[in-house]
Amino acid sequence: MLSIDFILKFLFVATYFSITLRIFVICVFAGLYKLSKWDGSYDFSDNCRFLPFVSVVIPAYNASSEIVNVLGSLKKTDYPFFEIIVIDDGSIDDTLKIIEEELKDFSRKVIIKFPINQEFTDNELFDFCAANDWFRIER
Repeated sequence: MLSIDFILKFLFVATYFSITLRIFVICVFAGLYKLSKWDGSYDFSDNCRFLPFVSVVIPAYNASSEIVNVLGSLKKTDYPFFEIIVIDDGSIDDTLKIIEEELKDFSRKVIIKFPINQEFTDNELFDFCAANDWFRIER
């Protein structure tokens, strides 16, 4: 024979899971609806004061065939606070000429040219450090 206490506990748990499931289903459908209306862009104008300034560093060595696509995609981004830093690492092809041509009308750029290859792009690990950063090395 089932006790009243067991039946009440069962009804409570069943009601709790039923309400939780309904809320979950509503959230999923609301998210899917919002996703179906999204055009793939984000309006940064509302949150501009919270966005960090980003420096995109591109080491390039004999990259004349690929550099146009990289720079073109960066120039088309809608993120407002960034600069492009291109390091031409002693290229012997026309990489530097292409970089200068692609970025001639872009105001936030830095182009660094090394006369000989410094082998910046051959490293397995690569990291950047700002002037006010510090590294803590533990062994």
